[in-house]
Amino acid sequence: MDKSLLKNILIENPELWQCKKPEQEFIKYKGRKYCWISINNGELILKENTFSVCDLKIGYKLLSIRSSNIVFTLGVKGPIIE
Repeated sequence: MDKSLLKNILIENPELWQCKKPEQEFIKYKGRKYCWISINNGELILKENTFSVCDLKIGYKLLSIRSSNIVFTLGVKGPIIE
């Protein structure tokens, strides 16, 4: 953990680190939203609340973006995609 780039986020949010929050239940940290989600056979299955929190609609195509060296990001709208 000492070398992890997620260290500060997880230390300040131990319920996220220890997966004590329900899957796909978001926390806010420094203006961004974080949650944990299982990946099964390469698929992310998003729950209804995730659609709401992330302003997604069924049928949107998500773009995987390497936005930082800390987290995995999905984009659905914005100048890069448009």
